Amino acid sequence: MLETIRSSPEWMPATRDGIPCEGSVEIVLDLTPKIDPQKRPDMISVTTLAEPLFPRTSTVQITTQSIPNFIRWIGENFRSPIPKKDKNIHPCRIAFVVRANGSVTDVNISECDDPRLSAELKRVVETSPDWAPALVNKKEHDYTMCINGLFRPGKKKYGFYLSENIPPEFKEGDLKTFRTWVMDRIQYPTACAIRNIEGEVTVSFVVETDGSIGQITPIKSPHKLLTQEVVRVLKLSPKWKPGMVNGEIAPAELSISFNFKNRP
Repeated sequence: MLETIRSSPEWMPATRDGIPCEGSVEIVLDLTPKIDPQKRPDMISVTTLAEPLFPRTSTVQITTQSIPNFIRWIGENFRSPIPKKDKNIHPCRIAFVVRANGSVTDVNISECDDPRLSAELKRVVETSPDWAPALVNKKEHDYTMCINGLFRPGKKKYGFYLSENIPPEFKEGDLKTFRTWVMDRIQYPTACAIRNIEGEVTVSFVVETDGSIGQITPIKSPHKLLTQEVVRVLKLSPKWKPGMVNGEIAPAELSISFNFKNRP
């Protein structure tokens, strides 16, 4: 069986936030011998499995988006019991059953280092809207879900993330907060203003493991002076709280755009 799976042609990989990433696929194989004179007696029948989808009303039926969608929903309904002054990252494991009717039952929170956090996560998950249930051979079926997450206290609307990916954080805010910080410090280059050069500047930059801004790469710009001004301000950035991958602090690449508009 393993040799057969290993010989599979290449797949199109899953993506997260537009970036290719690893993904798991689960199939169920019925190994019961099939007695059929027209077929080999050891023929395997394949049971098709479609995992639950969240939200149930989603018009885009993409399984890989269901967990991120649910994590966002948890964050929007979560009331943090952890003081904001607590800067620790708290791991949590959420398990629950999506029933054949789409309801969520048997919620269990484990591997959590704070009982207040466990209780609040359990409260929120138990109020989950219905999911589109799993389908086994196109029939609704109960399905157990397990999510490993990390909770980061702060001023953001929510701070619960999938354990494999926590984005960097700027002044307890997101990229929008950082854009505002940069725009408050950008000065329109005089030469560009005189010549009425305007347009959008897009750059990417790396938030290093120590929170500093690393490599800055121009992506699009109407003029090099505008790019230079954006780069100048980015280099002034205070340190970020670095992102995490699989529970480990890791560098992260972000992109940001600024629209230069010359106002007389």
